[in-house]
Amino acid sequence: MDWYLRERPEWSKKGWMPIADDGCGDVFILATSLLIPSTGTHPVFFLDQAEDAPTYVVASGVWRFLFFFLENERFYQRKQLSYWPFDKEKVVAIDPKIVECKGIPLPWEANDQH
Repeated sequence: MDWYLRERPEWSKKGWMPIADDGCGDVFILATSLLIPSTGTHPVFFLDQAEDAPTYVVASGVWRFLFFFLENERFYQRKQLSYWPFDKEKVVAIDPKIVECKGIPLPWEANDQH
């Protein structure tokens, strides 16, 4: 976290707190300047290393993100494809509040654009 914030001091000004990366240069960021209205949690988004703006939201808060992130690792270890974050039906079933995030595309919407 410290390394990212030293390298990208503008992230602090935006209220972005890096909480994980994918090992390929892409970062998962807690958006402390945004709020999910019904839960009071801050959404987590994916930031592609080639972009300066959030690519898509991945969870309605840190706890949901950790669940998805760790479950995704379990799928990877079993050499299975994961549903997260692009399978709308499965993601919303586990994290229904993700759809309340405004200002950052939902993954299935962003995926349609690419």
